[in-house]
Amino acid sequence: MLRNIFFSRKLKSISNKIAGENIFYVIRRECSNTGLLSDWHNVLGHIMYAVENGLIPTVDMQNYKTSYHEKDPVNGISNAWEYYFQQPTSSSLEDAYKSKGAVILSSLGYIQEEVPSDFRFIYDKNMLKKHNYYISKYMKLRPEVNKYVKISEKEIFKEKKILGVFYRGTDYNYAKGHFTPPKPNVLLAKVRELFLQWGMEWIFLVTEEEEVVKIFKNEFNTKVIITDSSRVKSYSKEMGAIANFKKDNNYLKNLNYLRDIILLSKCHSLVCSKANGSAAAIEMNNNKYINRFIFELGTN
Repeated sequence: MLRNIFFSRKLKSISNKIAGENIFYVIRRECSNTGLLSDWHNVLGHIMYAVENGLIPTVDMQNYKTSYHEKDPVNGISNAWEYYFQQPTSSSLEDAYKSKGAVILSSLGYIQEEVPSDFRFIYDKNMLKKHNYYISKYMKLRPEVNKYVKISEKEIFKEKKILGVFYRGTDYNYAKGHFTPPKPNVLLAKVRELFLQWGMEWIFLVTEEEEVVKIFKNEFNTKVIITDSSRVKSYSKEMGAIANFKKDNNYLKNLNYLRDIILLSKCHSLVCSKANGSAAAIEMNNNKYINRFIFELGTN
């Protein structure tokens, strides 16, 4: 008979009571205003926690809705996690809920011990190595998503010395507790300096702001590489980040953003503001950037 046990750090006492059983750990998050890579980091921390405690992690973004959950199935899939990623193990969400053993339901927030929300891990080579191991093994892309990314990778990375530039503006300029981004002109000045200093030849720019794209193209002209991702021409603080993208296909918007972050992780060097996207790229890169500059401007 299915037994639901809510998240507990006292797994030893739980395990003693249900020794010998396969214990599923259902990872969930229910929030309407978090981004794809915020949820991705949340899942990463819970996967690490589950595996280290001998549990079987599964991700449930079917019964627990996120901001990128679609009303209708995407390619026949109702679990929003599985729009883009495979389940962490060969066990499905259905396996977890049909299990005759115990099912532990995760907390809804980050596990700070594994993925601290101040992102201190981006400066710790050992933590990055550990994160990369779990990402590579338990957070694999769906085959069709991986193929989609590879098409762009083949087109863009014919060139070798590409400087990845990440800028997360819009709501990050105002949202309480979020990392403060630099002003676009400050970002441009730093990129101008390091582009020459590091001997870069191209810039791969990842940003949701159309105005930032214009600024960089005015400065670097054809040396700026961008993808066809959605961007906002103007941002309304009152509407919020999610509402500003409502006219776009939500699934495709997030697919392209995920693709851009993966491509960012493959650049020669990196200049970035601090956000879930840039942190994810650094984790995926696994200490391979030749040069790196991260703006540290505190939080709002």
